[in-house]
Amino acid sequence: MKNTKQNLVYVLFVLIAFIFTGCAATQPSEPLSGKVKFDKITLNFTQKHIPRTKQYQSQDDVERKLNDEIIKNLELNNMLDANSTDELVITIDFRRIFMGEDMPISKLRSDTIASPKLGYDIKIIRDAKVLRHLRKTNLNYSAGFAGNIKHIMMMDKENERENGAIGALSKDIVERVKEF
Repeated sequence: MKNTKQNLVYVLFVLIAFIFTGCAATQPSEPLSGKVKFDKITLNFTQKHIPRTKQYQSQDDVERKLNDEIIKNLELNNMLDANSTDELVITIDFRRIFMGEDMPISKLRSDTIASPKLGYDIKIIRDAKVLRHLRKTNLNYSAGFAGNIKHIMMMDKENERENGAIGALSKDIVERVKEF
């Protein structure tokens, strides 16, 4: 019995020592240069439904707009430098969603798009080493009260909702990079 208590105390002591040692061993983040080199995003674009009556912007159009918006926001914040040692790598998940696409009866499915499901993975890399990393998933775009009413009444333009999501996502990504 005495041996078991001693072993238990020893195990507890070792666990506590590991916890405090682990907390004390965290290294401060390596400082960033403040400016990043950025080429283009990697886009993972998906959609389940193929519309029959409407045509929306292509995957290439969405990718081009995302790249343009991110570059514009990086430039506005004076964060872009082609000679920087810090490389910004962005992967974006863009899932186009159609109203009723999961309905079991095909006649209940609509060719009207809803807000896309979004996600992103941001890395800042220097000399093949990841200095900062952030991943966000299952993001939804809200066009605001007026935009949502307009959508419910089917008065929004073909690509208006997706373009709004592209603009908002691009701003959010650059804000996160600024926080690094």
